[in-house]
Amino acid sequence: MAENPPGRRQYTAIYAGASAGARLLYRNVDAESCTKEVSLLVEEILLRPNALTPSRISDLYLLALAAANSARLATFDTRIPAEAVAGGTAAIEIIRVL
Repeated sequence: MAENPPGRRQYTAIYAGASAGARLLYRNVDAESCTKEVSLLVEEILLRPNALTPSRISDLYLLALAAANSARLATFDTRIPAEAVAGGTAAIEIIRVL
């Protein structure tokens, strides 16, 4: 068996810990898969095309997906322009950090 490169074991341990934490969180959250698909290229979904920047593509897609599936996107990011997506304001939940 080949020896791991320097730092590999530490990375593996951190990943394993994060994975265990994610499993614990998933067990304690009532989560479901989103079945409806969305496209940010549809004008009825993306209300403000100028908000679609490289740094916001993922955020706006996940928000549009949540809105289309009557779900909520929980995030720490207060800078997501929720009004740029149809139903986005109702579909976003900002997690406040004290």
